[in-house]
Amino acid sequence: MSSYQTPNLDRDAVYSIMANRRRRRVLSRLDENERMTVTELTAELAECESTATDRTGTSTEYRNVRISLVHNHLPRLADHGIVEWEPHEDDAVVAAAFDEHPVLETELEFLHDTG
Repeated sequence: MSSYQTPNLDRDAVYSIMANRRRRRVLSRLDENERMTVTELTAELAECESTATDRTGTSTEYRNVRISLVHNHLPRLADHGIVEWEPHEDDAVVAAAFDEHPVLETELEFLHDTG
C-alpha cells in the first residue's frame, strides 16, 4: 500500500468525486465494509447495476465494472487520498481521511439516507 497522506480536498473536489454513480457506490460499500477486495467490489457493483436495470449480470458486465474500477475509479480515489489501493494488489482499503473529511462524510451520510 502507498503511504497515507492527508488530502486537501475542497468542496469542488468532493463533488467531482461524488458526481459519478459508480464511484458513489464504491465509497458507500467501502464506508460500510472498510476493506474489500477489488473482486468483491466488482461483484457487488455488477449485481447492483444489473438489478437497477432489471437485467441479469453477465460476465461482460462484470468485466466492464472491474476494468472501470481498476483503470478509473480506484486510481482516482487513491490520487485524492480517499482510499489506499495499489494496482498489483486486490484490496481497496479506506484511508483515514475517508472519515476525517467533513464534506465527504456529509455527502456519504446523505447518500446512505437517500439510498
